Amino acid sequence: MQYIYAISVVTENTLRVLQRLAGIFARYRLNIEQMNVFETGNRGTSYFNIIVHSNAKTADRVIKQLEKIFELKEVKIVSQIPLSS
Repeated sequence: MQYIYAISVVTENTLRVLQRLAGIFARYRLNIEQMNVFETGNRGTSYFNIIVHSNAKTADRVIKQLEKIFELKEVKIVSQIPLSS
C-alpha cells in the first residue's frame, strides 16, 4: 500500500548535503513531491521537510540510508497518510 510520507531531516549546513539527500531518494526511484529547507536558529544547521509517496518497506530503507550521511543530525518520519487511489 502506498502512503504519503512527511520526513524531517536536520543536517549540518555544508556543501553537497542536498545532493546527497536527493541522491538517496533517486536511488530508490522516489520522486520528492515537496521539499522545504531553511536554516534553523542554530547557525550552520539546516532543516529539511520532505514529502514523498512510497510504501512502508521502501520508506524504511530510505531512512536507514539517510542515517548514514555524515552531516545528518536527526531524521524521522513525521507523518504517514494512506494514499487514496
